[in-house]
Amino acid sequence: MEIQVNQDQLFIESLCHILAEKNALKAVDAKNIQEAFMQQSALTFEQFLLDEELVTKEDLLEALSVYYDLPAVDVIGIFFDHQLLRMFPKDVMLRNGFIPYERDGDVLMVIAAQPNHPQLAEIIGKFVSYDVTFMVGLLTDINEMVKEFYDESITIADIELFEDNRDEHENHPLEDINNEQDED
Repeated sequence: MEIQVNQDQLFIESLCHILAEKNALKAVDAKNIQEAFMQQSALTFEQFLLDEELVTKEDLLEALSVYYDLPAVDVIGIFFDHQLLRMFPKDVMLRNGFIPYERDGDVLMVIAAQPNHPQLAEIIGKFVSYDVTFMVGLLTDINEMVKEFYDESITIADIELFEDNRDEHENHPLEDINNEQDED
């Protein structure tokens, strides 16, 4: 547990330093911000920075890109490949903070909130045999897009299935019952 706390503290300090270097955050405010975060029940430090309007989303993504030395992606509004998302259970993506982005041959590009998590590639490898490359994104946004995909895709799939079945069967049992009642 102490190792995790130290890693979290190192991440917070490093991210504040990067934001200060990019003039997205005042260096003198960094310590106060860190202390304020420790008193909050915010899900992540990144979300705390955004919720408190201390940095812009663009500046935060840029800082995460520098911290992880990976491209950063704002996942909001991206149309994700349905086939790629269906390769992973919803709860696995939510629990581990990732979403598959695109596939190029044998390489799967994944956007993750913590792309350096030591078991993430192994977890993803349980579901696909692609080589995995990572990009970084915001956890809240990744989770929102995963939930949106699964919530909307079920509804769309159900509607399409209903329409396909309806086209195949011109006379539905319910229509026959309604027609019989109309004749009485």
